[in-house]
Order: sequence, then structure tokens, then C-alpha cells
Amino acid sequence: MGKAGRFVYSHNSTLSDIYMFRLDLQNFTSSSKTTDEFSNLLKGIGADDKNQNLTQVLEEAKDQLNIKDFYSIGLLGYCDGNITGKHSENFDTTFCSKPKADFWFNPIEVWQLSNITGADESELEDLLPSDLHKDMNAYRAASKYVFIAFCIAFAATILELFAGIFAVCSRWGSCVTYILGGIAGLFLISAVIVATVLTSIVTHAIQENVQDYGITATFGTHFQVVAWLAVAFHLLADTFWMFSICCCGGNARPHRVTAEKAPYTYESLGPYDHSRGHGNNYPMQDMRTSAYEPYRHV
Repeated sequence: MGKAGRFVYSHNSTLSDIYMFRLDLQNFTSSSKTTDEFSNLLKGIGADDKNQNLTQVLEEAKDQLNIKDFYSIGLLGYCDGNITGKHSENFDTTFCSKPKADFWFNPIEVWQLSNITGADESELEDLLPSDLHKDMNAYRAASKYVFIAFCIAFAATILELFAGIFAVCSRWGSCVTYILGGIAGLFLISAVIVATVLTSIVTHAIQENVQDYGITATFGTHFQVVAWLAVAFHLLADTFWMFSICCCGGNARPHRVTAEKAPYTYESLGPYDHSRGHGNNYPMQDMRTSAYEPYRHV
């Protein structure tokens, strides 16, 4: 994120806590064990040669590159730093990478293991346990979908805001706004679900496969809270637009204003009806044709 990103993350603990998952390498980087001691430990639990080779590679990376105590992995990049405090409760962020589309945390690239060993990335990937290798490939593929889904949801939300201006005057505007909100909600919910499942799988795989190296992984609860709150607020917004379509359309039938509702105004009463107010009406009797009719001229 550059200097601005490092400043924000270094001075705002809330932002630095919003990560998908975090790698804790404090025990590994501060360990005084040599490669031989790691190898003896791995032999004692029945580990194969690949795990021993991985240990040697990580030890060389630790000595040459000064691997940090922790790595907080997010959607567009990662931050690293040192763990301080008497009980290792302070995470001091010292560096944040620049935002990158389709980002996924590749430890071989971040720790520059290829430069240290002179081996290709594919050869180093073979050193990983098979289960961890599969989960990392799934993490790489799912990260691309999560990024694309969030971008579509963001674009649809922007269009929804503009369409909401016309929704005030027209029921059709509310309908279009609701459709855009549905598209945004679909991709938002799917992205959050995939991200939740993805981080759970990755953290579990790391805990199961590389915990013996002193590397642990933790689930980013703050990221999940923010993501699911976004889903909840979006569902509330869609409910509002659906209600506006059904009950608050702009083309509602106007009500006639009567004299009683508008005082000091004149309302035409129409012609006078002589029959009003008479309880009984009698038919007129036959009149003589010779009756006197004034002003009649033959």
C-alpha cells in the first residue's frame, strides 16, 4: 500500500486487525534450533526427506531474509511486522505491500525462496506436504473469484445508488434499483461465503501441516464480522426497495381535495333538487288542457 498504507496500518490497530488470516512465525524466527535439530525432531515423528528439505530452506530464508514474526494476509495484499510485549500481545506492523488485483499470499515469492536455493518455484512447491499443496492451489483459485465477485458487487452497488435517485419519482425506478441491488447482493453473499470457507480451509491446513515448524495460523474474525455486516445491511436495503415497489410508487392515484379538507374555498354544489328533504313523493294529478297559462299566445 506504499507509505500511506504503512502509515495507516501502523497507526490504526483497527485497520491492521482486518485480515483474512494471519501467520505467526514468532517461534520459528526466534528459535535457536539449527537445521540438524529440526531434522532430528522430524525424524522422530516419522517425517520424510521432503519435510527435512523444507526445514533447511526455511532456515536459510530465516537467516538471510529476516522473516518477520507475523504476516497478516488480506484481500489485496499483506502486512508484516514484529510481535512485542511481555506476553506477545502487541503486533507491530512495519510493512504493507501495495494493493494488487487477484492477490494471493505465495510464501515462496514473498520470502524469495527461489533466489536463496536456486530452485524453481515448482520444485519448491513439491517440498510442501501434499494436503497443504492442494489447499494452497484451492486458495489461489478462490482468491481470484472473491476479488472478481467483490468488484461486481461494488459496481452494482454504485449503479444502485444512482438508480435510487429516480426511484423517488417512479415505481419503475424502484424496480430497477431492486434488480441492481439483487445482483450486488448475489455476488456479495457468494464472495463472503467463499472467503469464509477459504480462510477456514487454509488456516486448518497450515495448523495440520506446518505447525511442527513453529508456524501457526489464526482466523481473521474482524474481517468476517465486517463482511457479514455488509451482507446484513445490504439485505436490509433490498428489503426497503422491495417495500417501495409494493407500497410507495411514485404514480399513486391522487386524492380529491374537498371543501371540508380545504377550508375557505368554494365548491360548486350543483343544481337544486326539489325532491330532497321530502319523505313522500306523490305523482302529479292530470291537469286540464284548458288550464290558465299566462303569457301563452296562440
